[in-house]
Amino acid sequence: MKTVADLVRGWLAKGDSDLAEASRCAQSAGPYDTGCFHCQQAVEKYAKAVFDLRAQLPPRTHDLGRLLTALQAIESSLGALARPEVVQLTDYAVKLRYDSDFWPTQVELAEALAVAHRVRAEILLVISPEMHPLSKP
Repeated sequence: MKTVADLVRGWLAKGDSDLAEASRCAQSAGPYDTGCFHCQQAVEKYAKAVFDLRAQLPPRTHDLGRLLTALQAIESSLGALARPEVVQLTDYAVKLRYDSDFWPTQVELAEALAVAHRVRAEILLVISPEMHPLSKP
């Protein structure tokens, strides 16, 4: 059976994998929608690491506003994560799949990556270093 540390480390590693893929996409000639999707997914997975850390079930949603509001209820120090630029990443998980005219630019991907990296850094502040993943994005 997995320990809390295993679960947390797993979510962080999966988030880091998403950031690595988004970074590869950002260095390409595009399209950039997949990279933006991976940024949203990274934030979602980093949040889920904290839910596991606190032995709480996250809401089943891709809506980062809803997820981060629930996260704040169990980890008040992360309340600032629900900033507009973070919540806006939700479009890359939802609108991206259903709007055939929605094509983020390379600049938008770079901005999404910066946001996701900031979220990662803030999440890692509440997780003890021994639970951090071995890989770095």
